[in-house]
Amino acid sequence: MDLPILPFAVILKRDLLGSPMAMAAPREHLDAAAAWLARAHDMGDGGGVSYGYSLRNGWRRPYRETSGYIAETFFDLAAQLQRPDLLEQDHRCCRW
Repeated sequence: MDLPILPFAVILKRDLLGSPMAMAAPREHLDAAAAWLARAHDMGDGGGVSYGYSLRNGWRRPYRETSGYIAETFFDLAAQLQRPDLLEQDHRCCRW
């Protein structure tokens, strides 16, 4: 099982020590959030969006309610960011 413990430990150490982080542009944050949602969708079996991630057990099963909310978010992000790949994520989510 591939556990991302080391990257998590680095983030935890930085947070506990109060080390300053460089502020990224809002678009970078939005792209990172969209990428996380797309990954959660890709990891959900059968087309739904995984409802979460566990360091111990990995990606959780897909959940209909959150998949519905995220499908709407994919639709909005596809239009605002001009990303047709997110529109495809939206369509797969809705078909599920």
